[in-house]
Amino acid sequence: MKVTKEIAQHYLWGKVNQSWKFLSDEQLNVHLEIIEPSSGEIMHYHKQAMQFFYIIEGQASFILNEKSYILNAEEGIQVKVNQPHLIKNESEMLLKFLVITSPYSELDRFNVGQKIDQEIHLNNRKFKGIENSDNGEVSEATIFHYRQKESIIWATYEGGDIHFGTLSGIRKDNQLSFRYQHLNQNQLWMSGKCDSIISQENGKIRLDERWQWTTGDRTSGTSVLIEL
Repeated sequence: MKVTKEIAQHYLWGKVNQSWKFLSDEQLNVHLEIIEPSSGEIMHYHKQAMQFFYIIEGQASFILNEKSYILNAEEGIQVKVNQPHLIKNESEMLLKFLVITSPYSELDRFNVGQKIDQEIHLNNRKFKGIENSDNGEVSEATIFHYRQKESIIWATYEGGDIHFGTLSGIRKDNQLSFRYQHLNQNQLWMSGKCDSIISQENGKIRLDERWQWTTGDRTSGTSVLIEL
């Protein structure tokens, strides 16, 4: 099937950067990415996946295994399993590139330095939203109250554009996978699915989330929660 940018699934990350899913399955994933000037990823690695980055337009600053590289249009770089890396745009132009990942899982991403430790327990922890894509409804006024029993997690949340919501799912190491639903202030029931990565930032628990609506326009996005 022919795939174009116009029909590919689109989401925002890091507030301003964009991604289009040209191909997404467990064996092979192809994304078209655009990073705005003075923006980029944080250092991370993958335990299962290999990746290849190919620059289409602009100039990328790339760090791989503590070495720095400059990638220009029609240049690429391979990232192997467990290799810490990041890509960022330090130029004044848009950076456009393809990233090819195999095999692929939303949960196969680990920030360098994060604790992958069951001692970071979520039971009775409260969080607020600090970042969210424009197509999301969570804000700094939205408060989440998490519970955890063994590998099962659940939470209630409310505030801002959300009148009341619930979520439930499972935890594996530092990864959460769950479904959510809520009633928004327009009296509409919204639902979706989400994968989250647990880490710590300045002594507080942080949740980096990738989500997708299963109602409405079914678009995807990213958000960040921080512990209160």
